[in-house]
Amino acid sequence: IRVEAPAKKSVSQKVSVSNWMRTAQRFAVYVEPVDGQFDPSVEVKAPSTIDIPASSSRDIRISVYVYNEGVNAFTLRFLNQQTGEYLFMMWKFTQR
Repeated sequence: IRVEAPAKKSVSQKVSVSNWMRTAQRFAVYVEPVDGQFDPSVEVKAPSTIDIPASSSRDIRISVYVYNEGVNAFTLRFLNQQTGEYLFMMWKFTQR
């Protein structure tokens, strides 16, 4: 997912997360930097867990606030802690 936005302004993005199983799943949500550490000027807000009914999807909102101009990349990882299965989305934010 690529997003361009002005710096020093909160940006909110809706994403859809799908459950491919025939049973409900609970996913732990992890925000992980691509390069190993977050720039301290970046704030990413996401729910800590998400419950998705069987064979359906759910929309969640991710909010990003960046204090400085530049490019920041992170991965959203959705982990089912019971089965170890996961899905992920890579994000690239460009602030101008």
